[in-house]
Amino acid sequence: MIEGGHISPFYDPMLGKIIAHGATREEARRKLLRAVQDSVLLGVQSNQRLLASLLQHSQFISGVFSTGFIAQHFADHPCLHPYVPSAEELAIAAALLYQASARAHRGPLAGWRNNASVPLHYRLGLEDQEWLVELNAVPGEVYRIQVANRSLELKIIECDGRWATLELDGIRQRHAWRLQSGQICLFTRPGSLRLTDRTQALVSSQNNVNSGTLKAPMDGAIVDVLVSEGSPVSKGQLLLVLEAMKMEHPLKSGIDGVLKRLQVRVGDQVKIVRFCWRSNKPLGGTAGFGYAQNLSGRGYQEPCNASMAGH
Repeated sequence: MIEGGHISPFYDPMLGKIIAHGATREEARRKLLRAVQDSVLLGVQSNQRLLASLLQHSQFISGVFSTGFIAQHFADHPCLHPYVPSAEELAIAAALLYQASARAHRGPLAGWRNNASVPLHYRLGLEDQEWLVELNAVPGEVYRIQVANRSLELKIIECDGRWATLELDGIRQRHAWRLQSGQICLFTRPGSLRLTDRTQALVSSQNNVNSGTLKAPMDGAIVDVLVSEGSPVSKGQLLLVLEAMKMEHPLKSGIDGVLKRLQVRVGDQVKIVRFCWRSNKPLGGTAGFGYAQNLSGRGYQEPCNASMAGH
């Protein structure tokens, strides 16, 4: 795999293998954990958070576990749920988006605005989730950023479009990132985050789960269907289970309604899964021990590029 290469969804999802060894099992585990956490993989959804969580679990650390370990301890683990970025990550993303737009102009015009005291408002999206970020950018001063009820101060020290060194609330950090076609990919250690800049997008044009259509997040196999056409469903109800990347992913209803059309059954291999339902109400908004871990991922439904770097 090379940077910029296309990752197809039609073959084995393994992207790479990380092998660690040490004088003891614990030393090998710690080395492997650090390697998983520090591997930068941008542009695709991967299992890095799951691998890191496995390596940090008390049962795995103790060495007392069986083949049922994942099913027992990770059936509903937070690392398998849709990722929710932190206020810090959203602030960094907004600051990098602003920095990129400011650099589009040369010399003294870089970042110039005739109303610099007025805050900028960014709308950042991830699938059906969305967050508002307020950024105050005054020349010569740190960025003052508001995310919900959090206030943060951020200063970009160095930024080249691949790596950014910054200071967030007095703590110096370094992040890998890429910006392409209105999407910003940010390394979150472990894993990565891909946010879409929806600031200029029409609200009505956004694909939201509340529209009454549910789409599978990735290619996979249907392993369980819990509803049928005509079934009443409620918001948050589990509709089916999709198996992908050796993990089970629950797909849930975004609104209350009645299931209008079901296009899959157990055992189907799918690329895109859609459910349509009628709403019951108006729609709203070597010596020693060795371990190996496989880094895997699937491309999204649209062509996806991958970026890798050492950390």
